[in-house]
Amino acid sequence: MLNLDFCKKLNDFLGIVPASISSFYRTVERNQAVGGSSNSAHLHGVAADLILDTGVNIESAIWHAKDLKFHGIEYDSRNRHLHLDDHPSGRIWHVIIKPDGMQLSIDRWKSEQV
Repeated sequence: MLNLDFCKKLNDFLGIVPASISSFYRTVERNQAVGGSSNSAHLHGVAADLILDTGVNIESAIWHAKDLKFHGIEYDSRNRHLHLDDHPSGRIWHVIIKPDGMQLSIDRWKSEQV
């Protein structure tokens, strides 16, 4: 079932950052088919996977996601994929996956960009 608060935040984000939704709410069967975690926020309707449009500044997109207080933010630089969630557990995690597959916290990644 979709969470209306999450949908509003996602709508606000997409009003600022041009992107396409590639995955949103998932049934258990769909989640298993795509290799999702058994504890995935997608199962609760509080996660979305986005593909950022060409030309979108990733630092700006991440800033907007943090400003909207998404709990989970994961950006994969290999394919411009951005995962946003508000997992029911309340966990907060913000990571970047670099071209070599290494994961860094967003704050550490930003310091390496300087």
